[in-house]
Amino acid sequence: MRQLYEIAPIGSSPVFMTMDDAKKIMSVWSNTSIDVYRDPAAQAPRKQQLLGSPVFETMDDGKKIMSLWSNTPIEVYRDPAAQAPDAGWGWVQEMYGFAMAAWKIGLRNITLIPELISQPPFDPSYEERFGHPFYILHYTYPMRFNNSGEMVTRDEEKSDWTFDKRKLGGVLPRNVAQPPPGVNNPMVRAMIRYFNEATDAIPCWDDYVSTKGKISQDCTEPPKGWFSEETDADVDTFW
Repeated sequence: MRQLYEIAPIGSSPVFMTMDDAKKIMSVWSNTSIDVYRDPAAQAPRKQQLLGSPVFETMDDGKKIMSLWSNTPIEVYRDPAAQAPDAGWGWVQEMYGFAMAAWKIGLRNITLIPELISQPPFDPSYEERFGHPFYILHYTYPMRFNNSGEMVTRDEEKSDWTFDKRKLGGVLPRNVAQPPPGVNNPMVRAMIRYFNEATDAIPCWDDYVSTKGKISQDCTEPPKGWFSEETDADVDTFW
């Protein structure tokens, strides 16, 4: 992954948020508090790029957008028309909420760059298809492979190796095995390596697991690796 130096706002458009979906979704939301989305002259879904996460923006833009972004998905959630089974909002309503909030405050000229975020296992290398290194490694999709190296994409199909955050029960395990030798996917291997490095650095691991992600103030085991480097900078506020 590489550092980001651009100053102008940049973002990524998720594959699960399309312009056609947005047009349908906005039409069934009966709340008009984000009035620009009801303005035929604007037709925001056609003029505003659809943005989920992440978006790099200035602190000033972030301050303007936060309250509106926070409240919009709640309004959608409380709207019976938007929550109808065929309305289409589903689990991405928070991402659409960001897109609406960005439009409302005037944050519209956001450059979409394909190398902003990688999506393992579908992005197998450190570079996107035009050879630009990715900025961010994002984990959302299940990673499933057979011993032959073939990626398994259907839930009903059996795989020899699986790593799926939705089946972890709240705490990432330690020492996750790498995928089979036949798997040619450097990005998946890197992600598993990073996960193992992170969990190995967490002190008092048994307590951390039993509390599902908390480190007790009674823990006397020193942190390791990158965790130690961060806490050494300000030991008094570590706990």
